[in-house]
Amino acid sequence: MNEGEYLELADQFKNLMDKKDEEINRHYEQIKEIKKIIMMAYSFVRILDELVADDFNQPNILCSLLEVLRGFLSSAIDRFIFNETNNNE
Repeated sequence: MNEGEYLELADQFKNLMDKKDEEINRHYEQIKEIKKIIMMAYSFVRILDELVADDFNQPNILCSLLEVLRGFLSSAIDRFIFNETNNNE
């Protein structure tokens, strides 16, 4: 391999790495946005759960569904945002 071929190969590798870096950065930004959405959804569910818990006229199924959703979102936040793992999983 001569010097020209070596330089061309190095340039191709650099271009490939630049594209991969851009892709990783794009995925990082998408993950950050998804984390924000999960946290906002948890906040809304938590508020709804508190409102429904104070109103005794609500059907039990609504309360149960909100509790399950709140628990699910709480676990998702612990796992994907705070990087905590539950040994029972």
